[in-house]
Amino acid sequence: MKTHVIQSLKLSLTYAEANLADLDDKQMLAIPKGFTNHPAWLVGHIIGAFSYAFEALGDKLDIPDNWESLFGMAGVSNAGPYPSKDELLERLRNAHARLAELIEAATDEQLATPTPDDNPMQSFFPRLGDLVRGATLVHASTHLGQLSAWRTAMQLPLPI
Repeated sequence: MKTHVIQSLKLSLTYAEANLADLDDKQMLAIPKGFTNHPAWLVGHIIGAFSYAFEALGDKLDIPDNWESLFGMAGVSNAGPYPSKDELLERLRNAHARLAELIEAATDEQLATPTPDDNPMQSFFPRLGDLVRGATLVHASTHLGQLSAWRTAMQLPLPI
């Protein structure tokens, strides 16, 4: 199963890159009518959620201190300037690459370990393997779908 998760993770990155390829930094911050988040928030939020998978796999995602205030559950904020598209893509690529390594190295026992009760995702993902799949595939796919809808609202062609 790890191979399938890693392959899906790669596909997710390819999809994200394709949807962001033709955007400039100004477009990354555009919010069309009826939307509450822009592409920069969507990508940063995906990266931030990866921290749950990193922790489940015994590692820590290196993100700036202000990441939660910029990309948390509340949506777009005025907590400071958003990173550029290039920085977001670099962080997304690095997080994907490191996650693939961590997933490959994970043992079946590690993935079957119950998610700690103090983890806010425990009720959704009872085992660490569930948490890894949820943060890397389910959650990311949801927000990448929002990115596709954003492109449609902006009257931009879908790249895939």
